[in-house]
Amino acid sequence: MFLILWLMPIAFYALTWWTTGWSLSPDGAFYCSMGRGERVPRPYAQRWLLPAVLGDRPTLWRVWGALAVVLSAVLVGEYAGTSFQTKLIAELLFMGLPGLWRLNVRLPVLVDPTALCCALGGALLMRAGHPWLATTLVLMGTSVKETTFLFAAIFAGHGVFLTGAFIALVNRWSRDHRPNPAEPWLHNPVQEARKAHDFLNPVEKIVPWGAVALLLILGGFRDMTPLTWVAVGLAYAQCLAAQDNARLFQWSAPMLIAVVLKHPPAWVGMAAVLGLFNPYRGT
Repeated sequence: MFLILWLMPIAFYALTWWTTGWSLSPDGAFYCSMGRGERVPRPYAQRWLLPAVLGDRPTLWRVWGALAVVLSAVLVGEYAGTSFQTKLIAELLFMGLPGLWRLNVRLPVLVDPTALCCALGGALLMRAGHPWLATTLVLMGTSVKETTFLFAAIFAGHGVFLTGAFIALVNRWSRDHRPNPAEPWLHNPVQEARKAHDFLNPVEKIVPWGAVALLLILGGFRDMTPLTWVAVGLAYAQCLAAQDNARLFQWSAPMLIAVVLKHPPAWVGMAAVLGLFNPYRGT
C-alpha cells in the first residue's frame, strides 16, 4: 500500500508530462541566470538555495523538479489523513490542481514544489515530535522561497516557524541583486497585478479548485477553522502583488484538502478522480 502512494503520482506525473512537455518560464530563466552566477532582481535573488545547488543544468532541474512534484503529492496525503484510503484520495485531489501539479510538471525550473515540500515536511515533523529538525527544514525552505515559513507555520499551527522571517529579511537585504528591473511585473508589481486579476471572476478564482471546490460547497465549509481561513486568505493575498493565479492561491490546498476529507461524502473518491479531468487548466 505504501508503494501505491508513490507509484500513483509517479505514473500521473509521466502522463501529465506526456501532455504538457517541459518549458522554461520567465521565472525559470532568472533561476538559470542565478545558476550561472549572474545578478537577478528581487525577489528571485532571495531564492538562492536551489540555483546554488542545481546551477544552470536543465537536466538536473527537471529531475529535481519531478521528485519535488511527486513528493509534494505524497506529503499532502500524509498531511491530510492517517488511513491509506484518505491519503490516496488526498493525492488524487492534489493532482487535480492545475496551480500545484500541472503547471509545476510543465515548468520544472521553479522553486515552488521544493518550497511546498519544505513547508509540509516541517509541519509533519513538528506533528511527529521533531521540532528542531522541522525548524531546520523550514528555515532552509525560506531560502528556497521567502513565503515558506509563513505557510509552514499555518500548516503546523505553530509559531516557532515564524522565526523564518529573520532568514527572509537577511536574504532580502544581504543577497546581491540587479536593481531597477526593467520587467514591468517587477518594477510595478501591484499595478501589474491589478491588470491581471479579476477577483469577482469565479472561472479564474474558483473553478481551478475543481473537486476541492465542489466538496467545500457541498458541506466541507462546516469544518473550516480560523487557521484554514487564514491560509486561504494569505494564499489569495499573494495575487495582490503578482500576476500568477492558481499557482499562488492553491498554496492553501493542503489545509483545504484536509478539511474536505475530515467528514468526506461516500462519493469523494469519484469526485477526486473526476477532478483529474478538470478542463480548466489555470494560468
